Amino acid sequence: MQTGFAILERLFHNLRVLQYSKTVDDRISRLTEKWRDLIGRGNYQWDTVEYFYDPVHNLIKSFPGMKSIDLLLAEYQIPEISDGFVVFLRFLTSAYIKTNQAYFSFLWEYDGITAEDWCSQEIDCYGKESDEAHIVGAVNALGFPCEIIYLDRSEGTSANVHPYLPAYAGTCVEMGDGEVPTLLYR
Repeated sequence: MQTGFAILERLFHNLRVLQYSKTVDDRISRLTEKWRDLIGRGNYQWDTVEYFYDPVHNLIKSFPGMKSIDLLLAEYQIPEISDGFVVFLRFLTSAYIKTNQAYFSFLWEYDGITAEDWCSQEIDCYGKESDEAHIVGAVNALGFPCEIIYLDRSEGTSANVHPYLPAYAGTCVEMGDGEVPTLLYR
């Protein structure tokens, strides 16, 4: 859920810089179309996925009139929005992995299953813990870089920070510029 909020927070700041204009509407439309296209290529029906995306889409459309990040946080804490966005992000991640099987095939080839089966068992299941493959898939599906601080009880006094960057600049969505969010993972 924190990842979902970090994505929305960055998008919120970038769209607020533009103020409300046709540019904001255009960015939201392009973002939705890119996600919709990826969902389709991942063999999901948009009608099914849209149920989870609509509350978040409505929230994104309200950004220009939203006065503070505190209001965004309050809206995001509504389970319909936060849980729906997490499910939507899982669909996007799964679709990305399915459409980039050559890169991710090591995840399922030794088990003798397909990408479809692996995604169904490991990503599509709500409540299943995300691991590095999920993070790489999500970062690339969204074009959204992040850093993850792993609290893995390693020796020493510093935590391990791992940057995750989209593999191809062409996959980036309309997230805009800004600081790379840092997330904790333990």
